[in-house]
Amino acid sequence: MRGKIIDPREIAERFARSLSSSLHAFIFDSSLIDSSIVSRIVAVSGTDQYLRRFVKDNVVVYVLDIFKLEKRCRMETCRNVPRERYRICLSECLKKQTDDMARVVAQSIMEAIDLLG
Repeated sequence: MRGKIIDPREIAERFARSLSSSLHAFIFDSSLIDSSIVSRIVAVSGTDQYLRRFVKDNVVVYVLDIFKLEKRCRMETCRNVPRERYRICLSECLKKQTDDMARVVAQSIMEAIDLLG
């Protein structure tokens, strides 16, 4: 059996891949992946404002915080859309904004590895 994963590069790669997936979340067992390294990656990458963190026993979840994106879609992109198209507009906007955010956050996480040394 393999021990706890402590290599920051491997953790960052897993983190970035998970955020870029359709789930837009990184879910891990803290007995298998060192959560302090994940916290350092988030801090160094400056992505903490874009992620929400949940912990339940050994399970740690980092998920994109889409509330700000939803507000932007409601107030800007879909503000003047007719009522019958509003939900579609909101859905399409949120999907695009979430995918864009996931890409940027994943990229920042991978760039943070060089700073962690």
